[in-house]
Amino acid sequence: MTRGSHSSSSYTFHAALLVVVTLAQTAAAAQSSPTIPRVRSEDPLIAQLIADARAMSATFRDLVAAIDATNGIVYVQSGQCRGAKACLAHSLQLAGPHRILRVIISTRRDLRD
Repeated sequence: MTRGSHSSSSYTFHAALLVVVTLAQTAAAAQSSPTIPRVRSEDPLIAQLIADARAMSATFRDLVAAIDATNGIVYVQSGQCRGAKACLAHSLQLAGPHRILRVIISTRRDLRD
């Protein structure tokens, strides 16, 4: 083996080692970091409604679990929805690796619906 090929093999080995160590550290950090709630609201009333719906509805729990498995974050907020109980804001934002989606619900109606 010539000196040049040894140097190339050494470089390749060190580069591969760096990639493996970086991936291992990233995976460890992801496992040790607490999970963030992916369906959330800054409004205390709506946040409580989300918690209640998770406790009472298997369908809602499954929906939240599906969202939790993505890189999306859904913010639920109070607002006007032209005649509807809820609507989707027509925007999708990026925040780092996360996609942010906003759902607007009318709190002027019966919230049990």
